[in-house]
Amino acid sequence: MDEKRIKAGVREIYEEVAARGTTSPRGLRVDSGRTLALRLGYPETFLDSLDEELLSLFAGCGFPHPEKGPTGRGPVLDLGCGAGLDALFAARALDRNVVGVDLTLGLLRRGQAYLRGT
Repeated sequence: MDEKRIKAGVREIYEEVAARGTTSPRGLRVDSGRTLALRLGYPETFLDSLDEELLSLFAGCGFPHPEKGPTGRGPVLDLGCGAGLDALFAARALDRNVVGVDLTLGLLRRGQAYLRGT
């Protein structure tokens, strides 16, 4: 497969995730949601503060903020932010602006809608 087809395939699957609110499109088995977030080390108190719909969109691969979280000053950039679970954690933990970038517009829109409602 060439790079363009791979990127298009990934984008298509995650657009389905955004549209359906599930991380198992097309019958694929994908660990996701609260259970995965807890297994990866996200604090339970943080997850308890979130809407289950936002959590249902989570299909991350690790908790990038162990112990103290990101250090330094200024805004945080979250590349591949999906619906923004890590961006939201960083914004709350650090009280800083966070910019999320993702190739899936549907997930970005779902995350933005959630943040506007909180």
